[in-house]
Amino acid sequence: MNQSGVVLSRNEIRDLVFRLPPVEIVQLADEIEDRAMTLEMMFLAEKGFAEWREPGEDIYDTSGETR
Repeated sequence: MNQSGVVLSRNEIRDLVFRLPPVEIVQLADEIEDRAMTLEMMFLAEKGFAEWREPGEDIYDTSGETR
């Protein structure tokens, strides 16, 4: 991820968010929740497919090459 050089603490971000109108705070909270759920699902999926990286599990490799 490319960083812009701006570094804010969690408290500074909270203070900025709390300056938003209430409707925008709710919208932002919904967007953050959606992102958090996506990240959690990606993490769980990654754990579920970890067994495919084990030796002998190359039967799932559809590239036609053996490892």
